[in-house]
Amino acid sequence: MPPFSAVPIIEGFKDKIDAVFAQGEKLFVAHGSGSLSVYEIDQQTDESEPKATLVETKKGLSRRAIDRLGFIREINSLVVLSDGVVSLYDPQSFALLSVLPQVRQAQTFAIHTSVSLPSSTPAGSTDPEESIPKLITTLLIGLKKRLLAFTWTDGTSSTPVPLSLALPHSPRSIAFVSPNRAILAYTLSDQCLIALDPLGVILGDLPLSSTDESRVGQSAQPTGADSKSVVSGLGSLSLGGMGGMGGYMGLGGNKARPELVRIEEGEVLVCREDVGAFFGQEGKISRDKDLLWTISPDELVYAKPFLLSLNPPPPTSLLTSASSNTTSSEPQQTTTLIQIRSSPTLTLTQTLSLPLASSTPSTAHYTLHHLTPSSSASSQTAPLKPPLFVVSTPVERAVLAAEGGSKIWCLTMKKMGDVLDDMLNEGLYEESLKILEGVDERSLHNKNSRRIRLETLCALETFRQNSSLPLSTPSPAQMAIETFLRLDINPAKVIALFPEIISGRLATPEDQWVELFGGPKTVTPVVAYLDSEAESVKIEHGSVLAGAVGGVESAGKKMLGALGIGGLKSTTMVAPGAGGGNSETQSLTGSVYSEPKMTIEDKRKEKEDAAKRKATYEALFHYLSDRRQKVLGALSSIPPSTLSPLETNLPPLSAVSKDELYTIPSTPVSSLTPEQVYRVAQLVDTALFKSYMVVRPSLVGSLCRLSNFCEVTEVEEQLKEKKKYSDLIDLYRTRKNHEKALHLLQELSEEEADLDDKLEPIVRYLLALGPKYMNLIFESSKWVFDKDFDHAMKIFKSDPDTVEQLPRRDVLQFLEKISPRAETTYLEYITQHLEENNNDFHDRLAELYLDEAKRASREPGKAGFEVAYERALQFLKTSERYRAGHILRLLPDDELFEARAVLLGRLGNHENALQIYVHRLEDYKKAEEYCVRTYLSNPSSPVFLVLLRIYLIPRAPTDKPLIPPALSLIAKHSTKLEPLEVIEILPPMLTMKDVHSFFLRTLRDSNAQRNEKLVLREVMKCREEQIDWRLMKLQDNRVRISDTRVCPQCKKRLGNSVIAVHTPLGEVTHLHCKDAFSLKLRNRVQESI
Repeated sequence: MPPFSAVPIIEGFKDKIDAVFAQGEKLFVAHGSGSLSVYEIDQQTDESEPKATLVETKKGLSRRAIDRLGFIREINSLVVLSDGVVSLYDPQSFALLSVLPQVRQAQTFAIHTSVSLPSSTPAGSTDPEESIPKLITTLLIGLKKRLLAFTWTDGTSSTPVPLSLALPHSPRSIAFVSPNRAILAYTLSDQCLIALDPLGVILGDLPLSSTDESRVGQSAQPTGADSKSVVSGLGSLSLGGMGGMGGYMGLGGNKARPELVRIEEGEVLVCREDVGAFFGQEGKISRDKDLLWTISPDELVYAKPFLLSLNPPPPTSLLTSASSNTTSSEPQQTTTLIQIRSSPTLTLTQTLSLPLASSTPSTAHYTLHHLTPSSSASSQTAPLKPPLFVVSTPVERAVLAAEGGSKIWCLTMKKMGDVLDDMLNEGLYEESLKILEGVDERSLHNKNSRRIRLETLCALETFRQNSSLPLSTPSPAQMAIETFLRLDINPAKVIALFPEIISGRLATPEDQWVELFGGPKTVTPVVAYLDSEAESVKIEHGSVLAGAVGGVESAGKKMLGALGIGGLKSTTMVAPGAGGGNSETQSLTGSVYSEPKMTIEDKRKEKEDAAKRKATYEALFHYLSDRRQKVLGALSSIPPSTLSPLETNLPPLSAVSKDELYTIPSTPVSSLTPEQVYRVAQLVDTALFKSYMVVRPSLVGSLCRLSNFCEVTEVEEQLKEKKKYSDLIDLYRTRKNHEKALHLLQELSEEEADLDDKLEPIVRYLLALGPKYMNLIFESSKWVFDKDFDHAMKIFKSDPDTVEQLPRRDVLQFLEKISPRAETTYLEYITQHLEENNNDFHDRLAELYLDEAKRASREPGKAGFEVAYERALQFLKTSERYRAGHILRLLPDDELFEARAVLLGRLGNHENALQIYVHRLEDYKKAEEYCVRTYLSNPSSPVFLVLLRIYLIPRAPTDKPLIPPALSLIAKHSTKLEPLEVIEILPPMLTMKDVHSFFLRTLRDSNAQRNEKLVLREVMKCREEQIDWRLMKLQDNRVRISDTRVCPQCKKRLGNSVIAVHTPLGEVTHLHCKDAFSLKLRNRVQESI
């Protein structure tokens, strides 16, 4: 739908209309006789058509025709330019308020109102008015080679005498580019920039944009891609003096008033014949491209955000030439058109032909003039857009008489939201976005959401063009991805743009992309309404001129041929939007050089396509990597108590519908719910994984080893197909699918012949699981035990850090079911290497050792008994953690006597233990070794005396004393025996010779102990004397107190006060400062330590 609609509000206006001006709800119409009619415009809503009611007609307001009208709101005055004089009238009573002084031969004027903000309040100023903003209105009047400026501040004239500036020419149009700068137009090709503060400075002429060929080459086209050549060619012909054509274009003769229009603050559109250039307040070109018309427009008006122009029909000479050089059956333009363009992009949005085709004969010719905006036509905050007005007058007198005169049309703009919606439905996303940027949020409450939506669709269109546009840096895909990142677009939608091998079930056909990203389901072709209001006007100005220029070109070719100049390349000029080409060139290309060129072109295109695909995937990697970092940051902020249930309870990603994934909001990840963040993490990691599989397979392994949220079911088959089993196992591990990983390892082990290669991967995997998966470890280790015992035991004892974390009782219970050997091996490991101190484990190990010895003793030949029994005895002798009473009760009465002796000794029953060694085992050496072990652990124990009594005092009267081992005992360990008790026990029949060594050792030991005591006593005595001497020396020290010596604590003179001397350095303080200073010294010593 078009943005503007036109309805006639005043019909049959018979007088000539010289000026039209709209202010608020009033429309002022100036008659040719100098009279002024005032109409009231009534428009309740956007749906209702505006109506005009005649309020008053002021006849004879001016003696001559009124050339221009204006309004100064601050002083409530109507500005009237008539007969070269500018007058101010009351808009209600039309009473003459004043005739502006010094105004003679005025040709035009311009009004500008702005708010002046105080720059800063001077220091010491107390005047509150200096900090209040001021409303300043400036009236510029263009006279003959002179410019006058009148200024009103807050409704009061601030220039009793107008400021005057002499000019080299007479200004015919004026437009403010800023509050203190304006552009003056003398002719269609001569303009200048002036500064109003201080008045009198001409900053310079505006540059000629037509000389910049590179910029003109990029100019906005009026109706099609080929119109540039038409306008350029026409300009060159005119400058060359091509007869009437140049005269019509006005390059050599008089022309209507040059058009200037203020677009926004700081920018003015200057009409230079058929080229419109945009200038800023510095007088420089403000846009990269110009606005081109086929013929210079009669009038220009800016109604934010649209630029309206009145484009007259081509002259009769051009029409005749065009009709003779074109075969088109389309009717020629015979009436003035209103072209409506988007100001940000200069795109032709609508073309109006008034009157409408349905209300007038198609052969009638009309002229449009006095295109007038309301005084607030650029306002964006009003509930209803202020209308515009234009006058249509029939050219033929018969039609003029039939219609009763001219018509005044009211052009109303739709609501900005409706305009944007229409443009959105037509696929004009970039156009809509640029228009939206200039809309005030107060008039469009959902501006931000619209902006995001349009930016997203623009990025989508950019992404779509990646394959069609030439290769560039950055590529269109990269630019689109950057926009998606900036707008935090739902990753599910972005991933859906890529092939199915990456996006999987999210893959979306290209014709559904727009709908997926919030655009319309179907896009209306952008041809519907450019001329919908005037069905008969189906040709743009460019087609007319194309025919004209084509005729000139044809004539030129004939002239060159007659002169013998050949080789002129044939160029077909077409109407805008039509196709064109060179059949001779196409024929030559397709016949002689077709094969080599096609081959080279194919290679080049293939290389370029590969580069484009690479750039696209690089953009995807950048997007997914960025999203992954954001997601990981969001997940780190989620408490583990919330995140853990999500990982275990949420259904897999493959079970979630596409629509549910598409409904994840396009907002920053930090604002999503934990479940949504988890889903985004799954989407991103799964897509990143698939992308690596396609483009960078070498990076798949690194991603699998990192903590990730990849959906295993969507990628495991690809890994199996490419035989990336190690990467798949790493992925299983990071995604905690350990059952699948172990099952795959078991399958792969069947292909290995070497035992280490077969079992080591499973052992390493089970070691890495940890105590959380004990049931899985036990279940899988059974399979390993069936293959090899040693490899299976590595699971429970090879890595101390891992085994340390396993629950030992559970492991022991499991190994008990496997075999006693496995249980024994595990207990040995934890008691010896891990220093397990729990009594239960030591008791169980002792039981296993003894059970093994008992089993070996019952085997034929007692094979292995010695080894097993020796291992059990060694453990019983060295371990300190088993409970001896418990183990003793498990021993049989008729065997394992040495073990019983060790246990009895551990219980402190040395006599019974030694009885076993002496009488049951008859192993005096082991009895002696037992005593040595006991004495070393407890030197006060009388264990040697107990053994001596066993040797010398028989248990039964029939038994004989064991004299030889007794004598050997007292000879070796005399120092560990009490001499008197030994003498009492010795039998009387022993000779002195038998006990000589005992007495000799005893006497030597007694003398050594006595001498040691004497030496120690003398050493202690010397030590005491040394301490006494040092103390006396310290006490004998003296300090000298002078009149200048001060206390280091209080910093006062010591004088004759009582003092205290501190050791060891001899510091002197007052006596009452002693404690504080001593504390300071102690703290200082502690700090130094």
